[in-house]
Amino acid sequence: SRPACKERVFSSTMDAYPLILSLPRADTARSALGIRHTAYVLEVDDCGRTYTRHRRYTNFLWLHRELRRRELACTLPELPPKKAIGCMKPDFVDRRRQLLEGYLQALLRLSAVVLDDALWAFLDADLATAIVPRFLCRPPSHTDTFDCLTQLAKVVAQEANVFRLCNKAVLSNLATFVQAESVEAAFHAPLQVQPALQARLGSRMRLCSIIRSLLAHERARQGLVEVGMFGALLALLWRTAEDAEMTPTEAHLNACVGVKTCLKLLLEGSQGMALLDFCQQDDGWVALQRLAGAEASSLHQVVASLLWHGFQNS
Repeated sequence: SRPACKERVFSSTMDAYPLILSLPRADTARSALGIRHTAYVLEVDDCGRTYTRHRRYTNFLWLHRELRRRELACTLPELPPKKAIGCMKPDFVDRRRQLLEGYLQALLRLSAVVLDDALWAFLDADLATAIVPRFLCRPPSHTDTFDCLTQLAKVVAQEANVFRLCNKAVLSNLATFVQAESVEAAFHAPLQVQPALQARLGSRMRLCSIIRSLLAHERARQGLVEVGMFGALLALLWRTAEDAEMTPTEAHLNACVGVKTCLKLLLEGSQGMALLDFCQQDDGWVALQRLAGAEASSLHQVVASLLWHGFQNS
């Protein structure tokens, strides 16, 4: 049997992400043989940047059949049925246009469809358009997460693509991911789970690379402050330092340095606002006091440096 459907898990994330598919109108066109047909105008609003394509019903039929053939782990929405007689009547065309638009919007809420190639081929979308939604809908395994972060790092490395990450859906997801990484230790793994451990350490490095790139842009930097990235990174700093102390490998030490660098750049770029915002939270001072405790002695110099940078830039 097929795996359980997961569309509900990710629907709220994709609902918040500003990728909008619509069919604003339908045009009547003629083929090379002079046969009339309906061409639906497909409008793709990719985080504020819009492009249009023309799609016939047969294109939608190809997409639906392709998704069914791949046996994805979800229940696909119904595609409006074919009609041989009266398919050119204005009322029918407009009703089908609305149904096809709803069909596309429903597909975009299914994680399995977002992670597949068929939808993006139908949209004639470039790779960057697909990568950010795929990150939001990533599977839970460490290896899959590492692959998604690797692709995302390539996207954000191109300045022309940064606009796709400067929205609350993506920035909140990044902050949540950082916070989640701070909870689970990453050291002394048994031999059978070593690949997963390496993927986790690699993900932390990719994550730091992505955050550093975003911090170079004012809009993204402000958004990271608003979603609480400073507190999330501070928690991850504690975790990476503890992991590096338990297993002082090069990968562990590099991850720790990467988090420290992100914190410093966030403080400097936000002119201390990240620290001020964090301290105003109920648990902000508690977290700083914890880092100043005897059990975190290896971080005392780092914390002192962060506080100095924060107050110097405020």
